[in-house]
Amino acid sequence: MTCVGGQGSQSLDQCLHDRFGCAIFWNFAFAALIVVLVPVIRDIYAMDPGAFGISLSAFGLGSILGTWTMKRFSDHIRPNVILLFGPGSSVIAVLGMAMILTGSAPVFLYACTFVLGFGHSMWLVTQDSVRQLVTPSERLGRVNAVIQTAIYGIRPVGALAGGLLAGSLGPQAGIFFVVLGYTASFFAALFRGLRGVRSYRELSYEGERGQKAHTFATE
Repeated sequence: MTCVGGQGSQSLDQCLHDRFGCAIFWNFAFAALIVVLVPVIRDIYAMDPGAFGISLSAFGLGSILGTWTMKRFSDHIRPNVILLFGPGSSVIAVLGMAMILTGSAPVFLYACTFVLGFGHSMWLVTQDSVRQLVTPSERLGRVNAVIQTAIYGIRPVGALAGGLLAGSLGPQAGIFFVVLGYTASFFAALFRGLRGVRSYRELSYEGERGQKAHTFATE
């Protein structure tokens, strides 16, 4: 079975692996961000620590809007655009956090976390759709289980790494560590097969063809 892209076909395992790597780096960086953000807010931004809670609310609002956007416009946007926009917008968001100056208004932080949630939710909807289209039905449960286990398993590692770095080198080092994590997530999408997924219709056709071939081979 293959996953069709602009560069030709690639194996199902490689197609899923590309999305897997992007998700691992993103969740590693996200867990690190949650740990380092409170000391960053307090010691670097000189904001009230309560801004942390509002920033999470802004993240949630961005996620809701991103999901709504995909519901309304996903048929008009190529999958590879969203698969790159998601991790790319995350890099922009955390770079914005790293550039916030001491004494700045909290609205700048809220804008960054809003963008972080908005882009990621769009990416999440798209990559879930792609995974369901290219994965044979008899493997879908196992594939989902592996990915969910890896995603939730990497978060404590990211939180530990971010906490250790921020605790030993300071919150400024912690936030730049987060930037590196999100940049790795974007590169995992940019330099792998994600940029070649241009059509849900092609994926659906290949999925049906691969499913029929698998059924024929097992009969």
